[in-house]
Amino acid sequence: MRVVAIDRSYSMGAPGVFARALELARQAVDEAPGGERIAVVAFDDRADVLAVPGGRAEARAALDGLASGFGATRYGPVVQQAVDL
Repeated sequence: MRVVAIDRSYSMGAPGVFARALELARQAVDEAPGGERIAVVAFDDRADVLAVPGGRAEARAALDGLASGFGATRYGPVVQQAVDL
């Protein structure tokens, strides 16, 4: 299983930064071997599972419309979500 985590914290709002992160996240989804399950987790000071382990289409759809926010970057919650998945 592959977990694609994307930082949506306030610092990602700098011009071009979040767009590049989304590009890399989509690349990670597209490069997953056929049949590999993919989960998507967005994080800042909390972590939210946007797509449970499934196919590429679900993972890509979870990335659509995602935007940076106002939270701080905290890695603990996203690491715990990855472990839980």
